[in-house]
Amino acid sequence: MADIRDCVRSLLPGRARLRHPMLHGLEAESCREVAGMLETIPGVTGVSINPRVGSLLITWNEAETTAETLLETVEGYAAIFFAAGAEDEAGAAAPADEKETSCTACRAVERAAEAAGSVLGRIESAGVGTFGAAARTLMPETSRRNPKRAARILQNRTMLGALALSIGALGVRQTGLHLWAGVAFMALLALHLQQHRRVL
Repeated sequence: MADIRDCVRSLLPGRARLRHPMLHGLEAESCREVAGMLETIPGVTGVSINPRVGSLLITWNEAETTAETLLETVEGYAAIFFAAGAEDEAGAAAPADEKETSCTACRAVERAAEAAGSVLGRIESAGVGTFGAAARTLMPETSRRNPKRAARILQNRTMLGALALSIGALGVRQTGLHLWAGVAFMALLALHLQQHRRVL
């Protein structure tokens, strides 16, 4: 399960927005259960879940609780709720997992998908490491506070810069530069989509 602090997208006094992969696609009944559990936390004044994007908005009275205490409590509740859900899914999925794929072409496609996933995983790791190292140099303050966020910001800015360079090069008829900048943009876009595949 993802660390709850890595899921925080916005944290303001008395208000936090989180994105958690387990909230994505959650059914309405489960959303009500999660919201009901979180509303029992002392000081919580409101809970809103958007399963389409996997986000949770929670508001609280700062006089009754702190953000740190609230996040720790939310993390504990999430562990309990999602562990129970994972057990239910594992029990329901067991018969499907036991089915054997009889089609040779299907097995070949499965092997190709596994290989592609492995390659994409290595590319993602290399990209994150490269941008993380560059962010420590180019954005030391942000990198110290949140290294993942700094790497993500630098990666997005580089991707947009490559797109702008590609379009600009096309405008001045520099087809070679346009091509290479376009390839760089497409590679960074592929990395971006790989990193955000669960949200899309």
